[in-house]
Amino acid sequence: MRPTLVTLALPLLAAASLGVLQDPKRSTWIEPGYHHLGNDPTPEWPEAPEEPSSAPLEIVFSAEPNPSEWTLRWRQRHVDGAWRLSLNDTLLGELPQAQDLLTQHLAVPAGVLRRGSNLLRVEGGDPNDDFTFGEVALLHLPFHRALGLGRLQVEILDAAGGLIPARLTLLQAPGPPPRLFPDSGSPAIPLRPGVAYAADGRASFWLPAGRTAVFASRGLEWSCATQEAEIRLGEATSLVLRLDRQFPTEGLVAVDTHIHTVTFSGHGDASLDERLHTLAGEGVELAIATDHNHQVDYRPRQAELGLSRWFTSVVGNEVTTDNGHFNAFPLPAAGPRPNHQLGDWEDLVAGMRSLGAKVVILNHPRWPVGDSPFDLAGLDAASGQARAPLKLSMDAIELFNSTTPEVHPDRLIEDWFGLLNAGFLLTAAGSSDSHTVADPVGQGRTYLRSTARSPSEIDVEEACGSLLDGRSSISLGLFAEMLVDGEQAMGRRYSPPPDGFSFQLRVAAPHWARAETVSVYVNGAMVEERAVPALPPGPTDVLLDFQLPKLAEDAWLVCVVRGPKIEEPFWNSRMPYSAALTNPVWLDDGDGEWKSLKRVAGERLSAAGADPAMILRVLQGASAPFLAQAGVLLRERLPATFEELRLSPGPHQAVFERISSLHPLTSK
Repeated sequence: MRPTLVTLALPLLAAASLGVLQDPKRSTWIEPGYHHLGNDPTPEWPEAPEEPSSAPLEIVFSAEPNPSEWTLRWRQRHVDGAWRLSLNDTLLGELPQAQDLLTQHLAVPAGVLRRGSNLLRVEGGDPNDDFTFGEVALLHLPFHRALGLGRLQVEILDAAGGLIPARLTLLQAPGPPPRLFPDSGSPAIPLRPGVAYAADGRASFWLPAGRTAVFASRGLEWSCATQEAEIRLGEATSLVLRLDRQFPTEGLVAVDTHIHTVTFSGHGDASLDERLHTLAGEGVELAIATDHNHQVDYRPRQAELGLSRWFTSVVGNEVTTDNGHFNAFPLPAAGPRPNHQLGDWEDLVAGMRSLGAKVVILNHPRWPVGDSPFDLAGLDAASGQARAPLKLSMDAIELFNSTTPEVHPDRLIEDWFGLLNAGFLLTAAGSSDSHTVADPVGQGRTYLRSTARSPSEIDVEEACGSLLDGRSSISLGLFAEMLVDGEQAMGRRYSPPPDGFSFQLRVAAPHWARAETVSVYVNGAMVEERAVPALPPGPTDVLLDFQLPKLAEDAWLVCVVRGPKIEEPFWNSRMPYSAALTNPVWLDDGDGEWKSLKRVAGERLSAAGADPAMILRVLQGASAPFLAQAGVLLRERLPATFEELRLSPGPHQAVFERISSLHPLTSK
């Protein structure tokens, strides 16, 4: 997939500016020293005074008029806020947000400077934001010459020849991804080192001269197009890249339920406008705005930017508490907001619902590691029980979060299986939790059942209903859906005939990803695993037939598809593998009432009474998930019998031994 880049001489980038600085006829020094702005001493920053001064910063200097575009050069460290830089009351731009001591540049339009006294001003950010600013100079060169840049103009087309939003990823060798700079003659687009987004299918920007690999992508369902270009100093290079849809997802919409902006969440780097561009460019069709303890309506600005046709926006809120984060939607944009200071989960969720939220999702339940909601609750994954009765009144649990690699997805899947068996019937959700431009929004996503004919016509109430009913699957670079008699089956209940249950699993992936295995789980026990057929180079879209034998009790059925980590640069994956997971199909034994495994185990133990021999008959031949539920119940109801059975040989012994080592468990 990745083209081979020839080894280049280092890009010109700052080489020209370094030479110009040594020539007083071609440069003007404004401030050779450093200033420290903020409110705290910083002895660890040796370039500037330890004690801060207050903003705004004003520097008066002498210069000559600039008859053409010149370039302002400076050094900065630890800029977190939105600090504006102006020259003689002309706004040049903002200080880039960056932590390290770095050299930065901005263009100075012709005629901004005047003969004699001039004023450089830094203002507008948080006065408590400590940073340094200095070594400021004017280079008597146009911006592109000072940095050794050429211009790249790209169009991205679909198979029919229409312009389509996309992400552009750029590589130059050797070295890190190239810095990209805006083209003042073109509409503003999100730019980060090696990353640009073209929401209207067009992008124009400047980058260091040199041989460059350009990737165009559009999320999971689309191909990637790659081309090499020679970027020449001061010249424009044009490319046309074509993408095609790799597999259909009819009857489903791609949703990201967990999205942030720096504008409202206060961290990350994606502004509101940039977030809207990235959503269009990654093929997200339903976007839930979930800034921390904020309710943001994307729609007005989305319409102004001409992006309404590409996705439907929903007002939500990541209700951020000391005991977990919860995405709630839809909510009123104008408020009020849920009370994020409540500690009791039932009260917290009830408050969200009272404001109109139809869906509440428990986010990243094992993060932060060691201090997460499930860690604090002491959740036992095998049994779905905790130190105290769990109050899981939310609707869904986030299993795939593509920007939280600290917890392996398999750990969360095990938690979910245990909770399902314990009777907590939570829908699995997938999301990106993206706070930045470079981390692809929609990389983790949920596919919901929908009758919408276009991304702009999604019925939000219908989509919420699909999530509540589990008529969905989740994705981390792969796609899966269960079918029965050709119809989507996730979230539905079936009464299998005596000879067992037949279903199909559809597995799909773009040409740049690979599905390797399918695992079939019944009540959390893997009953079958098989390889996904290897296909010639190209996209994957296969139907696999499965036949389950007659089941001994009510059950839920889930399929997990796994593949290797996607290494393509445009995917920018933090996760250890690619995956897809279906929400459950519910299998009823025919009595018309579906029962959790915990309830089934409880009924069978009650029928057996206190006789250890009768209880052993209940345990004989049972699956490990059943044994876990039975062991927890026995430990609570008949502790002496539990201890007796724990010491007796049999398949149950290892499960009971583990349960006995847990903290005291309390049933739901």
